[in-house]
Amino acid sequence: MKTYARALALFFTLLLACPLGHAAEQDNWYLANEWSVSNARGVAYYEDNATGIEEIYVGIENGTSAKISVYEMNGSLVRNITIGSSRYQARDLALDANGTIYISEYFAVTCLENDGTFKWRQGKSTS
Repeated sequence: MKTYARALALFFTLLLACPLGHAAEQDNWYLANEWSVSNARGVAYYEDNATGIEEIYVGIENGTSAKISVYEMNGSLVRNITIGSSRYQARDLALDANGTIYISEYFAVTCLENDGTFKWRQGKSTS
């Protein structure tokens, strides 16, 4: 009788586990529109509270040139923001509630307006 009860318990356990495994396979449906960016140096999400527009900011560095690419949530490129070349290798970026962009570097932090206008820079060898 114990063997029958164990087999029945195992059967129901496996039966209940099947729908969970099937649902897990369906969780990656959103990867159909996957896109990639080469040489990314940080990613930030920003939502403008006034307009409700959502954007993804990606810092990109290619040797001596650097830029921030701004994408819509569907992956469409909205604009590129060029960053000055006299920097210490960008590591990451962040945006505050007003859309101000902060770029962290090895030895400094650079601050830009959302349109790319330079605001300030603090750190090693900055004046």
